[in-house]
Order: sequence, then C-alpha cells, then structure tokens
Amino acid sequence: MKREKLYTDPFLKVADLAEKLDSTPHDLSRLLNENLGQNFTEFINAYRVEEAKTLMLTNQHYTIEAIGNLSGFNSKSAFYKAFKSQIGTTPAKFRRLAG
Repeated sequence: MKREKLYTDPFLKVADLAEKLDSTPHDLSRLLNENLGQNFTEFINAYRVEEAKTLMLTNQHYTIEAIGNLSGFNSKSAFYKAFKSQIGTTPAKFRRLAG
C-alpha cells in the first residue's frame, strides 16, 4: 500500500486490492475485519488521511481540497468526514495548528 500508494486512486475497490494481493474480495474483507477491526473503506481512508497530513505539512501551497484529492478522496465531504473521525479535528484546523 505504501510503496505503490494504491490508496490515492479515488476509485479503488476491494476487488482491485484483492486482485493485487492474489486474493478474493471476501477473503480480504474478512482479513481486515478480523485482524484490524476495520472495513475496507476505513482501512483505505486511514492511509489517505496519513497522506493528507503529510501533504499539509510539506506543501503549504496546496488547498485543502487539492490535498484531499491528491490523497485519494473523491469528495471534499468524504475527506473532511474521514479526517475529523480519525484525527479529531478538521483538515483546515489541523493545518493551522501544525503550521
């Protein structure tokens, strides 16, 4: 995931990742649920939020919306919801506090 940054594809599906891993979507979903306590979307969004945090700290010239898009989110609302759920604050506030 980290090396190829598959999570930056906003259209990434569980079947796509399962194929890359030579697995089935069902087996991959079960693995994520049983071992990480996450569904596929939560798993992918965790990587996307980490990417967004990195981009915010290293690329001050990108807008928050651009960072969400570059991180793999396909909408501003999905980005804000996932970010706030994982980090506890909005992307804009995180950037202000971190900057």
